[in-house]
Amino acid sequence: MKNKHGATYQKRPVLVHAIQFNDEDDIPKIKEWVESFGDDYRSLFKTVDYFGVRTLEDDKYNFHAIRETDFIVRGIDGEYYPCFAPIFHKLHEKIDSKYIPIEDTLTKHKAS
Repeated sequence: MKNKHGATYQKRPVLVHAIQFNDEDDIPKIKEWVESFGDDYRSLFKTVDYFGVRTLEDDKYNFHAIRETDFIVRGIDGEYYPCFAPIFHKLHEKIDSKYIPIEDTLTKHKAS
């Protein structure tokens, strides 16, 4: 039977950077991680009342809450978003323990 209301899609094989949040003791490590990309932690993350991240969908006043065990993902355009751990593990696998610049992999992918 043909679906008349949509299509089926498959995610492209792209690299993302991620770090897991387990509790508030991880916040300094996450701040250091975010700043290692040259990103402004204070404008992207909220630590008052709850731990949150400003995603592409949020305006300057709103943040997505980050729950314990969520992964914080830095996407291919430098955007940040939380991902529920079980979903993260279904969609991603760790490829290496070292940093790999995503820009390098995107350039190679576009060239082929």
